[in-house]
Amino acid sequence: MLNQREFAEEVARALAHLFDLAFLETSPLAELAERARPGAGSRAKLLRKAILDAIEALRPPEGTPADAPAWRPYRILEGRYVAHIERQELQMELVLGKSQYYRDHSRAVEALACILWHAWGLDQALSEAEQPCPPTDADTLTRDELLALARQEAPEALELNAVLRDLATLLGPSLQESGLRLELAPSTTPLWVRAIPSILRQSVLLPLSELAGALMEGAVRVQVVSQREQALVRISCEGPLNPTAPPLDPERVRPFVEMSGGAIILDQEGARQICLSFPVLARQRLVLLVDNNQELAELFARYLEGEDWLLLHAATVEQALVLCQERRPSLILLDVLLPGQDGWQLLTQLKRSPATASIPVVICSILHQPQLALSLGAAGYLRKPVTQEMLREALHRWG
Repeated sequence: MLNQREFAEEVARALAHLFDLAFLETSPLAELAERARPGAGSRAKLLRKAILDAIEALRPPEGTPADAPAWRPYRILEGRYVAHIERQELQMELVLGKSQYYRDHSRAVEALACILWHAWGLDQALSEAEQPCPPTDADTLTRDELLALARQEAPEALELNAVLRDLATLLGPSLQESGLRLELAPSTTPLWVRAIPSILRQSVLLPLSELAGALMEGAVRVQVVSQREQALVRISCEGPLNPTAPPLDPERVRPFVEMSGGAIILDQEGARQICLSFPVLARQRLVLLVDNNQELAELFARYLEGEDWLLLHAATVEQALVLCQERRPSLILLDVLLPGQDGWQLLTQLKRSPATASIPVVICSILHQPQLALSLGAAGYLRKPVTQEMLREALHRWG
């Protein structure tokens, strides 16, 4: 029988597939829904109705002011999973920041699970001796925290060498103060992986810092190579080890690596090195979004999931110029209203440079100035808000 933590996780999964009857039919919750109403219909439909009824139970009583916080749990669940409203639109409607939205979303899912738990009599089914105890071992706590983070933050396409360069910038000074060197050997070509940024960074940061902590002097080396559609990150240390330092524990690293879709490769040099393997995304064409709206970039990235396009994002003209030089995108989506230099200035600069003049630029703005855009060299014009269909059509037409 599911304990309360497992039950809440299954409720979250069922919510995400609320209108996928095939998924609901195989959910562990389907049996509970059928047991509560035997002979009333298919298990999947009974489960969906139970969830919809539980969402409705969260609706505040009549007369509750429209802007009251009591509306948030109901509106988040009804809007996101029943009406299929995008997160950004719900945030705007409820006047919530991203972090507050995720906190309220988590509370709403917990409340929903609690309603179903009691509605199905599971609190009575468990005797006091069977009541679930909170996890106490570090591994279980770590995995629970990573699962909670994964429910709040979507994986992104990340260039592995760039992630490692950021970590080298972060750790380099502290290692230097300890008399150690950090040597980074990136791959000769970009390697894109899909992961939650903070979890992927920690996958590398944990073994790197542990190996550095065991060194008395010398260097920590991070090497990245491509091998059979896998990106291998080999972290090793060179120099005398502190005999009192604990050995590298791969089990501390494993939850982070596996949550990033990777695996740990161990060998006889386990005390001195560890190798992490991550699946590389198939080769994709690059589209660069130049826009200082981070949430729009996240929305476009979701639009392109499963497509043969990979989204790069620049919030400023300076970042856009660097990405154009380093990544050579196949298409640029350019907002007009940018901090510092505006989009018109960047468009003119791109079209004057032989290195970037051939890259199609599509203006993507709330302003309606298509004639000006075309006269300055833009290939086309998209007026915000941009739907998934509009974005796909633009990529097919101009990319």
